[in-house]
Parts: sequence; C-alpha cells; structure tokens
Amino acid sequence: MDYLRIWLACARYSIVRTMMFRFDFLMWALVEFVWMGVNLLLIQVVYDHTDSIAGWSKYEMLLLVGSSMIVQRLIMGFFWTNLFEMARNIRTGHFDFFLAQPGNPLVMVSTRKIDLDGLANVVVALAVVIYAIRELGLSPSFGELALYAFMIGCGVLINYSILLLTVSLTFWLGAAQGIEGSYFTLMEFS
Repeated sequence: MDYLRIWLACARYSIVRTMMFRFDFLMWALVEFVWMGVNLLLIQVVYDHTDSIAGWSKYEMLLLVGSSMIVQRLIMGFFWTNLFEMARNIRTGHFDFFLAQPGNPLVMVSTRKIDLDGLANVVVALAVVIYAIRELGLSPSFGELALYAFMIGCGVLINYSILLLTVSLTFWLGAAQGIEGSYFTLMEFS
C-alpha cells in the first residue's frame, strides 16, 4: 500500500473539513494558544520570585517547556483525535471498518485525521524555543539543530506509544473516558 498517498488524501480531507468550520478552528486554536500562554505566564510568575529552580534559569526552563509544547502540539495535531476515536470505535463496533481495509489497521486508525488547530500552535511553541535560545546566547550548529529535531521526533514517538498503550486498554475495559484525562494530566505534569 502507498501509505504516503493515503495520508496525503486524509490530510487534504482534514484541511477541507477544517475550512468548512473556520470559526470552530479559530476558537480551538485560540483556546490552545491561551493554554500555552497560561503555562508561560506561570513560569514568568515563578521566576519573578527566584533566579533559578534546581539550577535551571528562566530561559533554560522556557527552552524545556517550549520543546515540550512542540511535542504536545504535534501529538495533538496528528494523533490525539485519531487514537481517542479508536477507543470510541472499539466500543461501538466501528473498529471493524479499519480491520477490513487493505493495509495496516494501526496506520489507518492513527493517521486518519489531522487537527489543524493543534498544529497551528507549533509555530508559537517554536517561537518560544527560538526566544529562549536567543536569550541564552546559544548559536546551535546545523548538526545540533538536526539532533534537536531528531529528539523532538523521539519525544513524539514516545508520547504516541504511551498514548497508544493507554487507549489500547479499551479492548479490555470497554471505555476510555477516564483514560483520556489521565493521559493529558500525566503529560502536563511531565
């Protein structure tokens, strides 16, 4: 199967679907933007009262949080909805549709939809990382940037794996309503 071609068709469909509901897209992108802003504001408030936390300066913390935000937004944009729909589909019996298709069911289930509102704020997270890098006086080489991109990819893969394992509990439990919140809370704590 040509998975890239299938994914591009699904991406096209997701973009068209999102543009049909522009206001919804803008509101959810705004909600995620405000959520990111609240997290950054918390860091600002904490560092207004101290110079470092366990040896981490404000801008080192911003670099760490910005990197985490990139991973979270990529997970939200590419996998979150798909995997939690998988849990619903298992419960309702619609998961059989994916099993009957020619191709790997995991690929079909995981990559069917793209949430542009989650991806829109990757730019904001990148801006936080770039700001922190400039304030720290770092000038990363091409190799270091490539390594950083690789590590972001590893973060996405690890988060995807944890999310998939968590949602897979639906096969035995029958529902994943509480699981979604627990995964999100766990990721926010990390």
